[in-house]
Amino acid sequence: MKWNELYVESVASDIPLPVSTREAVERGWYSNQQRRASDMISVACAEPEDLPVDMAVRAAHRALSRRKDHAPPVQALLYANVNYQGMNYFCPASYIQERTLGRGELIVAEIRQMSNGAMIAMGLACAYLEKCIAPSSALIATGDNFAPKSFDRWNSDTRGLMGDGATAMVLSNRPGPFRVIATESYADGSLEGMQRGSDRLSMEPETGPPPLLRRKQQYLAEVGLVETQRRLSRGLQRAFRNLLSQLDQDSSEFSLIICSNLSQSAVESMFLQPVGFSIDQTMWSAGRTVGHLGAGDHFWGLEQAVESDRVRPGDLILLLGAGAGATWTLTAIRYCYDPKWF
Repeated sequence: MKWNELYVESVASDIPLPVSTREAVERGWYSNQQRRASDMISVACAEPEDLPVDMAVRAAHRALSRRKDHAPPVQALLYANVNYQGMNYFCPASYIQERTLGRGELIVAEIRQMSNGAMIAMGLACAYLEKCIAPSSALIATGDNFAPKSFDRWNSDTRGLMGDGATAMVLSNRPGPFRVIATESYADGSLEGMQRGSDRLSMEPETGPPPLLRRKQQYLAEVGLVETQRRLSRGLQRAFRNLLSQLDQDSSEFSLIICSNLSQSAVESMFLQPVGFSIDQTMWSAGRTVGHLGAGDHFWGLEQAVESDRVRPGDLILLLGAGAGATWTLTAIRYCYDPKWF
């Protein structure tokens, strides 16, 4: 879908201090072989008691403070997350609303679609803002703490390591430093079993970290590695082809690709090779210092790109979202001017 006058007003993050993967090996949390496979230098690790919603509140405040004076009112708040949020049967998005925006006439919702959650939220927010006649904005936040009792950070995925932290983005139908040009999504539910394996669904609540690696191996044993890779490539290629049809430029015009912070081999095989990009066009070298931030990699990557002068006004940027299920959401944005947040 091509958007008319929609913009990113600001992005921000709240990332805890990293723990080096060498230290993790020395402490016996995982092996040196796993360390080499993950390609991570360090991983952002919050304290076990740090609530992801509180990190999200801090990131949201930071993003809101970076907007221009007299910015449009926030009409929607969407919160994307992956892991346990601190309690069953409470509303994380409303918790964040109360501590950032307060009461008001706005839509508040939580989105749980794994690593693609924030990109899906961005697409939904754009669709909402496109219909708003008055000046309006939307706040999107992400937050996760992959604490030991809820997730085995070091042994759950051979493609990378989950990092803790929160991010936020403010979108608006009034001019901002990034223009949102187009968004396209694709979904292939036949890949849903990769997170479920051969385990039967049950009304008995799970306890302890989920056995994600075992479930993935069960799925691959049934479907096959080659067929799984074919489905993954096909979904991304379909979304990318549809996105290019909305643009006046071809793929060579993209100056930067921002995708999930996984190992180099995973980033190349899952995100780059199917659509013809290289690792040098990404934020991977920065991402390998914090890990895979759940749904927050894209907002964090955009903030880092501005802060490190990786992008210049006029650059075309691809936010390449992909998540379990499987779903893909791709958004093209144009860097208009330096927001001078730093």
